[in-house]
Amino acid sequence: MGINIGTATFLTKSDLINSTKALSPDKRCKLLMIGRQTMSTRSTDQPGLAKYNPAIRASSLEINTYAEEFLTNLGATTIESLDYSDFEAAEIIHNLNESFEGSQIEHLRNSFYLVLDYGTSEHVFQAAKSISNSISLVRVGGRLNMVLPVCGWLEHGFYQFSPNFFRALEGKYLRLIQMYIYEPYSGTIQIWNAKNLQDVPYFEKLDGRFLCWTVYEKISEFDEKDFMLNTQQGVYKRAWTDTERDLVKGRESMSAFSKFKNDALKNYYFLQRYFMYYKKITKDQIEKI
Repeated sequence: MGINIGTATFLTKSDLINSTKALSPDKRCKLLMIGRQTMSTRSTDQPGLAKYNPAIRASSLEINTYAEEFLTNLGATTIESLDYSDFEAAEIIHNLNESFEGSQIEHLRNSFYLVLDYGTSEHVFQAAKSISNSISLVRVGGRLNMVLPVCGWLEHGFYQFSPNFFRALEGKYLRLIQMYIYEPYSGTIQIWNAKNLQDVPYFEKLDGRFLCWTVYEKISEFDEKDFMLNTQQGVYKRAWTDTERDLVKGRESMSAFSKFKNDALKNYYFLQRYFMYYKKITKDQIEKI
């Protein structure tokens, strides 16, 4: 997919690379591209982007050139790429369908302050594993920045992703900082701030080629097995939580009722004995009280 004008605009305006530099003890932004990215922009886009960062040079935006110059203009100082093969001269070779655990590059876990997945994981058959690998590569306090297709990209890759997918990634390991749904190629780029929007029917009817831009902060050490097994869609997690809460309340109510019933039963037998002994009334009469 590469870095189109919409993605380049988000990356430039967010100042994500410069903000990440401060996380590094040596003030250097160690950045990894998942798949060596190329530019889907043109030199004529430079004036628009230069409004947000005057360091951007027109030469870094030439279409189909590799993205290192553009990322360097934005402040990256160390840039590496990871890919399935070395056909685009990526420095790190790994099949993203496979975990890093036990692999020859396991030592790279927690090595990067910023990992960019710009249209790679939709091409990986085990997309969740691909994203899990990216999280593993990010240092605690670092950022994972993804741009993946939402709709309109039929036959582009294996998958297109619901906005719910991106929200579900937030949890004990990741904090969602930014989330935008946008159309990258229209004359006027359509953008929705989707970070706090949930279950929006409009998103089911989008007509066009839309992407999702997300930025996450890694907030704790990562447990891949837990992440792969327990990442769930929010609407169902809420339903399960509500159901469990109702069940707890139900169990508490049943327990209280059982106590009441048992106490009432004890009193019933006491009254039964009392009336039968002192009032000489029959058991049949007691049942009618």
